[in-house]
Amino acid sequence: MKTVNLNTYYYKKSEIDDLLSRKANLTHMHGNITNDGFISNQASKNVVTDANGKITTEAKPTIPAANTTATNIKMNGTQSAGSLASFAKADHVHPVDTSRAAASHTHSNYLTSHQDISGKENISNKTTAISSSSTDTQYPSAKATYTELSKKANSSHTHSNYLTSHQDISGKEDVSNKTTTISSSSTDTQYPSAKATYTELSKKANSSHTHDDRYYTETEINNKLNSYLTTS
Repeated sequence: MKTVNLNTYYYKKSEIDDLLSRKANLTHMHGNITNDGFISNQASKNVVTDANGKITTEAKPTIPAANTTATNIKMNGTQSAGSLASFAKADHVHPVDTSRAAASHTHSNYLTSHQDISGKENISNKTTAISSSSTDTQYPSAKATYTELSKKANSSHTHSNYLTSHQDISGKEDVSNKTTTISSSSTDTQYPSAKATYTELSKKANSSHTHDDRYYTETEINNKLNSYLTTS
């Protein structure tokens, strides 16, 4: 192998030309930034260049200003991404959310926290009406109970024109068997009124009766016919 002393080695012209051909000129430019992403002589891109494409200053992003208006810091309202370009400071404080109950609050007409609710009735079981559809889990109001009780008789009471309790009803006829008409469809369990009976009897002759003289007896007819000749 040949050893070369770099301190005394001289490049040939062809070698120098070959090495220089791999380098860019001092005045070279890169491709169009809008087409291939390389920096060119176009100004106001990702970096700032002069008219010849040389980088002059570094492009800096626009930094929004801090918010200085307290009312811009929201709490209540509809969810939104917002429209302000300013940012909130690290020590900002949101207003109280008035759409929610405070951490320390009370409820009127309700049990306070940690109170024992054993022995309490659910108000949904209260009812102001009593009917056949009422259940054992419902509890009627005093007024509803009084209204229904007022429709009933006391345990000790009497009935006018009716038998009192424990009276003997043997020998009594059921009023449903009474009738005011008599017809061929009448039954032995029906009992007509006196008027209905009288009306029907008035239509009949007495068991012992005579017929008036408007009619001939059989003997009178035969005697009359005997005085006439036969036709043959």
